Amino acid sequence: MRIIDGKAMDRAQLPLNALRAFEAAARHLNFTRAAIELCVSQGAVSHQVAQLERRLGTRLFLRLPRGLALTDDGLYVTDDADRVRSTMAGLLTLTMARLTTRTHHLEATQPGRGHLHSKYTHSK
Repeated sequence: MRIIDGKAMDRAQLPLNALRAFEAAARHLNFTRAAIELCVSQGAVSHQVAQLERRLGTRLFLRLPRGLALTDDGLYVTDDADRVRSTMAGLLTLTMARLTTRTHHLEATQPGRGHLHSKYTHSK
């Protein structure tokens, strides 16, 4: 468990969906366009961003009649969200590369008995 500004945060509480919603809304400066990209409702994006704002204790966007504008704090979070997205993309690429080098073989442990043993071999 990590302590951030006196608030305990464990993995189950990491607001990853809220960060995704924020990041998309920050790029589009529009909740509706972010919702279309994420295949969710505009209300879901707005709710996730509001939840993130409450958690961080600051406003990330100015809500305007025709879109959004990032606050100074929103600009800081955008930079951080970009780094998180890049890190996650790199992690996914690394994991996929590791998984594609692995081969999977099924071998019968006792022929005729119907038992299968799963054996993984790793290629280097």
